[in-house]
Amino acid sequence: MEADGRELVSPPGSVVDKVVRKRKKGGSEVTYVYVELPDRRRRSLETMVSKVGVEAGAKLARSGQIRNAEVARKLMGAWTR
Repeated sequence: MEADGRELVSPPGSVVDKVVRKRKKGGSEVTYVYVELPDRRRRSLETMVSKVGVEAGAKLARSGQIRNAEVARKLMGAWTR
């Protein structure tokens, strides 16, 4: 969230590297995913919701992870317009 309260969405990026590490305590694994973003302006979450629907907007606002192929296609299409 920006200082003025707006929520912005970054354009889709490319995964550059994925690193899996074990924690010292407990032995659970942590995965770091390094993403390279294109040099494009971010768009407001409201604009993206109006283009792709409320379901996608809720997922973007919550975690940014989109696992539904249909929703992912809609989002990619919104960025190419």
